[in-house]
Amino acid sequence: MKIDFLHNKLHNTVKNKCQNIHDSYILDSNIVIKLRSLYYNPESLKNDFDYIKGLWEFFEDKDVLPDFGIRELSWDFSLSDIDVIKYNRMLFAMEGLFEYHIDTIKRIESKKKYINNKFPPVKRGEREFCGLIENMNANPLLLPTFCFLYKFYKEISVKPNEKFSIEVYNEMIRFTIEDLRVVLSYKLIFIIYLLFSEDDEETTYIEKMLKINKEQTEEQKIWNSSWDIFLLRIINEFAVQTLNGISNQNI
Repeated sequence: MKIDFLHNKLHNTVKNKCQNIHDSYILDSNIVIKLRSLYYNPESLKNDFDYIKGLWEFFEDKDVLPDFGIRELSWDFSLSDIDVIKYNRMLFAMEGLFEYHIDTIKRIESKKKYINNKFPPVKRGEREFCGLIENMNANPLLLPTFCFLYKFYKEISVKPNEKFSIEVYNEMIRFTIEDLRVVLSYKLIFIIYLLFSEDDEETTYIEKMLKINKEQTEEQKIWNSSWDIFLLRIINEFAVQTLNGISNQNI
């Protein structure tokens, strides 16, 4: 079984669809939010319209899993909980898109807005990030990842000229074994590549995953990269349970 995590950088997916067939596509929040715009207001996509519409058409006979991206996008940092209105609005859009009803197809092709009183546009202020502590309390499954990445950021900020050093690696291993006492395979693999790899492409990929050079606060970087790593765990468990003939319903 082939599972693809589709994020906003994979712009060749539609063009190469004959060579790049997967059984399931897990959608990152970057794709979900574009698909939401395609459903509610296709005109707003402008230069992205053809690509997102082509991606939607490509998905017609595929197994598509948007829920993870929906949950990430609808998370309210100030309440440390799901914003039900945002969640339902995005879920409604995904369900409407993937039904491929002829009226929806015609409306999108003509780039007309979706108008319905049940799910009116929601205008909110910019989301406020309230800090890791509040979000940790609401996300116990992410807690070890938060702790590991927080420690790692502290290590590379304390030793900016020794980022690629064995000292940082040894300290992270000590922290994992003695303090966390949890094996965090993805995180350990990432820092090994980041600290020691001589492959620039690998290093760049890991830096993007860990948000090293992103213009955000340290807490926001840790929060966002924790979600991405958590998604990798879900993909892995999805594949393992599928191969073993176990239901994926509770993942």
